[in-house]
Amino acid sequence: MLEKPYTTNEAQKISKGYNSLTFNPPVKLDTLNKFDSAHYKTGYWIQLLNKNGYPTDSISEGIFYFYVYYIKGGRFGKYSPYAYANLISPIHEYTLKLTDSSKQTPKTGITIMDGKYSHIRKGDIIEEDNYKNGKLLNTKYLGSKGRLTNDMDYTQKYKGIELSYRSATFAKNDSMTDCDYYYWQNKEEHIEHVMEGGRKINNAPPSELYRHDSLQIIDRWPFLLCKQNNIQLSYKDLWGIINISKDAQYELHKAKLNFYLSVVLDLSGIVCIVRGTNFPINSQDNSILEGSGFALMGIAIPFLLEYRKHIKKAAHIYNNSLRK
Repeated sequence: MLEKPYTTNEAQKISKGYNSLTFNPPVKLDTLNKFDSAHYKTGYWIQLLNKNGYPTDSISEGIFYFYVYYIKGGRFGKYSPYAYANLISPIHEYTLKLTDSSKQTPKTGITIMDGKYSHIRKGDIIEEDNYKNGKLLNTKYLGSKGRLTNDMDYTQKYKGIELSYRSATFAKNDSMTDCDYYYWQNKEEHIEHVMEGGRKINNAPPSELYRHDSLQIIDRWPFLLCKQNNIQLSYKDLWGIINISKDAQYELHKAKLNFYLSVVLDLSGIVCIVRGTNFPINSQDNSILEGSGFALMGIAIPFLLEYRKHIKKAAHIYNNSLRK
């Protein structure tokens, strides 16, 4: 997740705010919370959390803290501001509880995350985070009856790269079905797919997704193909890349909706035409069916054009965000 560069005044205000805080245990800020020459966050930063476990930039709300890593505004790991924003709505309200009884939360200062923390909603544990001295080791997402659905493990490294972690999805029988490695290399974030549908991917073509390289739109009427570094992207891959921009994701969502509507209308039209042609009832009914079929296919065209427009707009917004 890319964050915006800060102005000189904003950077100074943020640094001053952190220097005014009391951390437990004490923290030496001389090597933390730094900005580069362009005022992007860089290196290790302290992430504040409020009493419910939500990330916050408000100095007055900080209760807990842990460490995150930035490379030119790109954030490695959990709690990227946009990806986490949806959890702040009332429907997702939950409380944070330290579940490791051997750890005691100090009553003074902002407390370092150390031990196992449970996120509880309506009495059910929906997420478990395991920290060691402020470093996030892994996050487990739980479904109904406490079943493990997804595990983000920061101790699992991709080819020895320090800034890397594994994201795995699990079936009801606790078997792994999908597995991806996320890693930073040459100041870019990449994804490597290693398992899909319970099967390991062997001899697969390069699947790195460069979050900061531009998208190319290839016109194959009536469809549009999206490529990045000459690699054709699936909708899932495109969604994963484009998530650095909320506006681009919105356009992509609208494109998907219009595409499905056009497909439904086209298929309905084809069914009417085939039925009217091959299953004669009487000449008048056949004509009505065929006419309805062609009408439905005609209605589908504007939705198809909207799909093309929103795909192009999403790519345009994404590419512009890179230039900025």
